[in-house]
Amino acid sequence: MYKILLTIVRLSFIGIVVACSSKGSNPDISNTPLQVEKVSDSILTEVDQINGDEWDLSPMFVHSVVYEDGTTGSYTLVGNKEHIGFTGPFPIVEKEPQKYFWFYLGHETIWNKKVEVRALKKGSYEHEFLFSGFFYEGAEVSPGSVNMPSNITFPSKGIWRIQIYLNDVLVESIVVEVKSSP
Repeated sequence: MYKILLTIVRLSFIGIVVACSSKGSNPDISNTPLQVEKVSDSILTEVDQINGDEWDLSPMFVHSVVYEDGTTGSYTLVGNKEHIGFTGPFPIVEKEPQKYFWFYLGHETIWNKKVEVRALKKGSYEHEFLFSGFFYEGAEVSPGSVNMPSNITFPSKGIWRIQIYLNDVLVESIVVEVKSSP
């Protein structure tokens, strides 16, 4: 639905640009005043609803694992403890490339599916591409969890909704706060 709405808005914009640039080429319409319709707030609100109107920070939780050698460990993750979360340096700081590990904690087989991570800053309608990769079977941390490393940089401080896609389908959103760089 989001892609359809975005396509309609983009096509409308292209139509306006084409109409404006060809004004002088047709003598029948050269004296006709051009009327440009402003994109209504309701369309922008609709886009925000598609992206989710909840901007509460996602919870942090501890994910315990038992490694192949029988030892135990734990990771502090942010996200959904039943599905997807990530760990790395917290707090997240703007403009600092950092290594984060993504954990898939669900029950579906996701091996070798394309993973794409994008983010939307609160108050913006432009998605930032953050990372793409794959969850590989060999990256299983323990039964029921697999991880994937990534290097991510957030371009600015603020509240960000991280959107995780598997094979181009949105499967999870995680809301985080990105702090100012020192």
